[in-house]
Amino acid sequence: MKKRATVVISGDVQDVGFRGTVMRIAQKAGLIGYVENLPDGTVRAICEGEEKSIRGFLKKLEIRNDDISVEKVAVKWSKAQGRFKYFEVKYSDLGAEMFQGFATAGRKLSTMHTDLKGGFKETKEGLSDLKNEMKGGFNKVETAISSMHSDVNTRFDTLETRYGEIGHDIKTVKTDMAKLTAELHNSTEALISLTGKVGALIDRKLAE
Repeated sequence: MKKRATVVISGDVQDVGFRGTVMRIAQKAGLIGYVENLPDGTVRAICEGEEKSIRGFLKKLEIRNDDISVEKVAVKWSKAQGRFKYFEVKYSDLGAEMFQGFATAGRKLSTMHTDLKGGFKETKEGLSDLKNEMKGGFNKVETAISSMHSDVNTRFDTLETRYGEIGHDIKTVKTDMAKLTAELHNSTEALISLTGKVGALIDRKLAE
């Protein structure tokens, strides 16, 4: 047996795209009628169909997510009147609808901005940790190479003293090792500097 249900939904249900959600749920349930915003901040839906379908529809209206928060669903039952052909959103005047549309878009953008700030913050923290790990790791490598350089220098000095005929080749190797150590140091500083610049860019984004 078909019935009519007049439903009033209260909570955070306006300017969040709730009417469109109600319409889709009702259409999937095979109901006819309409949904509209009321001046007191609630949303009213009048629907007709099989009682079982209406009850299933009512359960799905209890939505709680980042945008929509339904606090109460009040229902009044009556006989179906057969005046509807389909389920639709009933709009108010154009000015009010445009304002609500802009308000909804504003809230979405605000949420996106907050999410982006959170993402930038996590990225900055990750870069900071990476920078510290890189600096520590490169310092260890640089220290090891420097130590090896000193040790090899000592060994080469000994060889050079004992075997003057290979002195020129030994000096060349010593010079190449010194250059390698200097290049590694410069590369380390450049990479750390780049990481710092990325962190500064993220700071500016977080401040916006």
